[in-house]
Amino acid sequence: MTQSPSPPAGRSFAVNSATEHPVQIVGAGVAGCVAAFTALELGYRVAVHEAGPGGPLPPELRSPDLNRATEAPSWWWPGQYLAGKGLGGGSAVNGMVVQAPRQMDEALHWAIDSFDPTPAQPGPLGRRVLDAAGDGLGHVALLSAANGQRRTAADIWLAPTDRLHVGTNTTVTATDVAQMVDQGLPTLIAAGALRSPGLVGAEARPALDHPSVVLRFEVPADLQTLSIDEPVTTVILRWGSCQGVLLERAGADPSNGALILSEMKGHRLDDASIATAFELLVSLGLNPSVSNDPAPVAHACCTLTGVETIAPVVDASTLSELPSVNPMVTVAAHARRETLRLLRYRDVGD
Repeated sequence: MTQSPSPPAGRSFAVNSATEHPVQIVGAGVAGCVAAFTALELGYRVAVHEAGPGGPLPPELRSPDLNRATEAPSWWWPGQYLAGKGLGGGSAVNGMVVQAPRQMDEALHWAIDSFDPTPAQPGPLGRRVLDAAGDGLGHVALLSAANGQRRTAADIWLAPTDRLHVGTNTTVTATDVAQMVDQGLPTLIAAGALRSPGLVGAEARPALDHPSVVLRFEVPADLQTLSIDEPVTTVILRWGSCQGVLLERAGADPSNGALILSEMKGHRLDDASIATAFELLVSLGLNPSVSNDPAPVAHACCTLTGVETIAPVVDASTLSELPSVNPMVTVAAHARRETLRLLRYRDVGD
């Protein structure tokens, strides 16, 4: 990947320094990486501006163990949502789960093929949960990993080329975006559902999230076989529109496990779904309890749905509805569709 020396943290992007790279992309998460790849594929020169850190991903984020993400605080945005910053964005800090929606189109197939997910290897607890759930309710999770390491959106879509410039630790302001637009530079915003609105002169609507709860339990000693740096998200459960994500180890302590329940379609998590999950864990000899901690499934999507902006936005803020599964594939497909739609109308020589 071609990179210039990173400017000091907090320095604003200078528009007149990037005219050699007509397509300007703000943000290097899943949406920004896909937008950059797509623009390059169409023959454009591209500049990507990322507010977070660059350089090699730290070992704790190369680990497929999502529990280790908290060991790299400089790669997280502060706030109520678990949002990653730096190259790869959320894909550098999340659980790596890759799920395909039930209704697939060409862009979604393209995204799945790009991720090329690897089936998780459930530990003893995961296998027992799968057996107890029965056919059709439990599935082995697919993860964006290769050779035992995490694969981020940057790994997949930001391949080195002399037509790509990536700047990290670079703050882009709303004034910068307005100047890019005024200069006629094709500008795509992919700064995240909570940061994109402020860059495009729009007032965001409240973020939409999946209603979620966490069932915590103690993992029996004979099932505590997962070690640090092994994937802990191994099994996905589904009954109706409720999804359960099993964490075979929730945190550093191998005796802590959790099942995260999320309502993927409605606005309220049905008590019957919670009871069903509770009974499943009890049938395995576990003693679950409903945690008071916030559930780590907050997608913060759709904040700019139907809102006019001064520059096109290609990230989750413009999705028309919450994805019915983990959003990585949905966001990638959305960014792909929007970038193709926006840039196909321009001459590559612009």
